[in-house]
Amino acid sequence: MFKDLLVVRDHERQIFGTNWCGPESFDSHKKTLVAKFPKEPGSDGQEVEIYCTAGPSRFYDMKALPCTGCMGEGKKGFNMGTGSGFEMAELLVSMAKSIQVGMLKSLEDNDKPDNTTTITCPDCFYSDALKEQSGHIFCVNCESGLADLEERESNQDLNLQNKN
Repeated sequence: MFKDLLVVRDHERQIFGTNWCGPESFDSHKKTLVAKFPKEPGSDGQEVEIYCTAGPSRFYDMKALPCTGCMGEGKKGFNMGTGSGFEMAELLVSMAKSIQVGMLKSLEDNDKPDNTTTITCPDCFYSDALKEQSGHIFCVNCESGLADLEERESNQDLNLQNKN
């Protein structure tokens, strides 16, 4: 009876369409690659893999692989997981299609300097303000701290000119 629950159903294959690369039957509680979504050529997308761990229920994980973006920048990979159910597989397929063409990304992949962290702006409550190790906060939403940044960069440019 339990082995019957591990057999892949036609409906399950249909969810993943031509991206399906999974087995005919799952090994109990073993994470298994079931679908690959290649990066769309010329896009800013990432290749995506979807895994299933099957017991009586199906749990899904998605992995967006690291790559080079369309501007030559490195893009970090990221992972996501779901609860059980075919609805979760449908959700991940929709997300994978968006990731493979560059329309969805991890917020951890923001273009921010290495010496900063992302925080909530204390002035406007924008969630993606940057905080330097020095404690200085820059917010692109309300422009808090940006004048200080421009002044500091201007002073750095002057110092470079004076050295030459």
